[in-house]
Amino acid sequence: MISVLYVDDEPTLLDIGKLFLERGGQFVVDTITSAPEALALLDTRDYDAIISDYQMPEMDGIEFLRRVRTSGNTIPFILFTGRGREEVVIQALNEGADFYLQKGGEPVSQFTELAHKVRQAVQKSMAEMSVRDHEQREADIISFLPDATFAIDTHGMVIAWNKAMEKMTGVRASEILGKGDYEYALPFYHERRPVLIDFVLRDDPAIVARYPCIKRDGQKLFSEITISHFNESKGADLWFTACPLYDTRGLIVGAIESIRDITERKRTEQALNESEKFLNNVVENIPDMIFVKDARDLRFVRFNKAGEKLLGYMREDLYGKSDYDFFPKDEADFFTRKDRAVLDRMQIVDIPEEKIHTRLMGERILHTKKIPILDETGKPSYLMGISEDITDRKQAEMELGRQHKELEAAYNQLSAQENELRQRMKDIIASQSALRKSEEKFRVLIENASESIVIAQEEYLKFVNQSVIELSGYPEEELLSRPFLEFVHPDDRTTIAANYQHWLLGEFLGVYTFRLVRRDGEVLVVEIRATLILWDGSPATLNFIMDITKQKQAEIALPESEGRNANRIAGRALLP
Repeated sequence: MISVLYVDDEPTLLDIGKLFLERGGQFVVDTITSAPEALALLDTRDYDAIISDYQMPEMDGIEFLRRVRTSGNTIPFILFTGRGREEVVIQALNEGADFYLQKGGEPVSQFTELAHKVRQAVQKSMAEMSVRDHEQREADIISFLPDATFAIDTHGMVIAWNKAMEKMTGVRASEILGKGDYEYALPFYHERRPVLIDFVLRDDPAIVARYPCIKRDGQKLFSEITISHFNESKGADLWFTACPLYDTRGLIVGAIESIRDITERKRTEQALNESEKFLNNVVENIPDMIFVKDARDLRFVRFNKAGEKLLGYMREDLYGKSDYDFFPKDEADFFTRKDRAVLDRMQIVDIPEEKIHTRLMGERILHTKKIPILDETGKPSYLMGISEDITDRKQAEMELGRQHKELEAAYNQLSAQENELRQRMKDIIASQSALRKSEEKFRVLIENASESIVIAQEEYLKFVNQSVIELSGYPEEELLSRPFLEFVHPDDRTTIAANYQHWLLGEFLGVYTFRLVRRDGEVLVVEIRATLILWDGSPATLNFIMDITKQKQAEIALPESEGRNANRIAGRALLP
């Protein structure tokens, strides 16, 4: 539906015109009898076209047209009047009327022609508006492009200069639009000279040959250059792109050029290159073998120096090959299964031990981690492996295991001797009744024994031999007059007291150790073996004490792994 404002000072004619125009269903017509009222109405609503009489009181059709156009309204305007003077027609067209139609004649034909003129004017206006909108959209797009962009016509006149261009050059669009003579080159080169955009319109090989940095892709031109005075004279790397501009008929009407500041990108690329060189250097000098396989066929694409040395092949001989080219089938099958597990699960796989056959060093044992490398879609594109040669370490562990077995055998031998000693102790206990008849003889025996011997009853010592006196540094009277726990390291007293109670209950605890504090403050690690006896008719313990301090210190000096085994053999070792 086309909305029409029909203005005429003859109401009858308005009614007839509205009737004829609306009967076909293409128009909806509002009528009004004066131009001033029509102007007021135009301020409140929009129409697709205006039909106006020429000769009207207060304001004629030409003045009405002039008022409409000076307001900036480009609505189609048809002057429909009975006046046919030539000067009126000329004035109407000069003021911006779209059509002039003279009244008179057969009404049906006349209003049919009027309807045709209205449709024609509206279609023309819509087409022009579409073109203007298209041009405006193009101008807006260019204006707000993130890259600095400008355009010239075929005469070299600047027809577009966007905001990014203003920011890059400091030249406002209002200062350069419409200018030619290479004005656009001045901000970049400080001289008027052809730039990339000109080579689009003038494909002169002689000129282009002077600029070897220019590249071509069809009708598009590319170039990269450093402008030293940009970026506060620090210099800027710029990327230029230029191509032709076409009209709706496909004819070249100019050219457009975009300029991008790639300074940061170049710096980033340089940093990445340096970083890549650094990483390559790191990878090349890592002592472990590093290799990379293509995820599609598991063929090698990268090896470091350590990989060459371990396998005994030049890396060029390895590239493009698979495990089956270098290893026995069972080994290659094992490697391939692990590789597929890494790629299928997209997880790191740790292989603590795997055996490989190398070219020069024979069979080696590796600890390998296999890592999937994913592409931008999240799918594995490569598989990286890091392998540590642990052959020497495993051999050392085997040797250490052999030594452990020897120590364990020695321990078992000591245990056998200890059992024999216990049996001897039992024999001694069995003969205590006879020994008690000759206590003095017994005292002489144990006092002169080379081992440190103590008899304890409840919390006091009842007897110590000379060896105990020398071991502790205390005189006999102090040892016999004070509770035994006072000579024990504070941290071990609870254990000693508990062990004594076990002995009284007849529970055999075996050999155990504790820390003895000498009179001079020195702390000794001693080993005690005890058995239950009767002393003066009451239960007591007969204790054989051995100083093992130096032995414990020697055990600590062993490597950690041997130390752990020694501790296991010795039981609870407490050192000062």
